[in-house]
Amino acid sequence: MENKHIFNSYWFIIALVILLLNDFILKDLYGNWLTGKLSDFAGLFVFSLFFIAFFPKYRQVVLYTTGILFIFWKSPFSQPIINFWSSLSIFNIQRVVDYTDLVALLMLPLAGLHSKTVPKAPELKFNPILPMLVACFAFVATSRTKDFGFKVEKTYTYPFSKDTLIARLSDRIDSFDNGLGLDSLFEHSGAFYLFIPSDLYSESIEIMVSTEEKGAQTELKLHHIELSRPVEEKDRKALIEEVEQKVFNRLK
Repeated sequence: MENKHIFNSYWFIIALVILLLNDFILKDLYGNWLTGKLSDFAGLFVFSLFFIAFFPKYRQVVLYTTGILFIFWKSPFSQPIINFWSSLSIFNIQRVVDYTDLVALLMLPLAGLHSKTVPKAPELKFNPILPMLVACFAFVATSRTKDFGFKVEKTYTYPFSKDTLIARLSDRIDSFDNGLGLDSLFEHSGAFYLFIPSDLYSESIEIMVSTEEKGAQTELKLHHIELSRPVEEKDRKALIEEVEQKVFNRLK
């Protein structure tokens, strides 16, 4: 490895510690928009430097590829991959669609600049294998599903067919002024996953619904609301009411 000193650099270690501290402690204690963004900033910095250490001659390729993958990951287009991985029952992964997270891309040029100065910068004196392994653990652990969501199990009945309901649901998602289009509605194993911009939560939230046709009527069942950080019990009712107002009540 030509650039193994990256793993011993002060800024790599600091960013790695911030990433782990934020995801395992701060998010649980102070779950808010700041802790949500902190993981993206620290994670992009560590992730890009990790691969630059292995491919120093392809620094620009690593940075651009990391940026493209991050944009894809933060978009609704990555949902089928998430659903497929979760169906393997190894461990579940999650992310919440929130395009404001893309501001973290600013860390990529900083990571590229830091990688150029590493050979001359002071470093911590220990085997680089240790921070390398810790970084691998962080990449996996911080993407695993945490139980921040909650079950709802509410049913809404509409006087039209399932096809009409799904068409109206797509139109409702497409009408949000948040950059999300029809691809914000995904179907997997009979369930639908929607991404809703929440004013109360200050981020997008994911909801899981299913449909069942009963004669001339169709039932739309809200099963689960998935969140990227914890909320207090008293705020759950308000979130459900917001989802009802933005989606279910406007489908009639």
